[in-house]
Amino acid sequence: MYDSFKGHVLSPVEREEQIVELMKDGDNTSKQNVYEYVLTGRKILNIRAFDELQKVARYVDQMGICAKCSDKYTLTEIQVANITSCSAVGVTVPDNLLMLCNDYSHRKEARLSFEGKCVIR
Repeated sequence: MYDSFKGHVLSPVEREEQIVELMKDGDNTSKQNVYEYVLTGRKILNIRAFDELQKVARYVDQMGICAKCSDKYTLTEIQVANITSCSAVGVTVPDNLLMLCNDYSHRKEARLSFEGKCVIR
């Protein structure tokens, strides 16, 4: 990595702020990749997903109803999604979770890969 960045002028203050925030983030389970991520922007961090208990709790709260289409689904037919995506600094907490049917979940994921944010239409 040194060869890639030698000769580049980098702001240590900006980099250090990013590194500290990412190291403190409980959702980041891949601390060893923080420096490479900050320098390259490559999506190499291992951000923790919602656990099964959180999924079931939200499913019960939403009564199995998709937040977008309002149809009812079984637990295997519905997926969890971040309201605010990880790439938009969303965190893996129950308040940032909603249930979407497979169709809307896949649409959201396709948009995320292009736009980097979660906007469910």
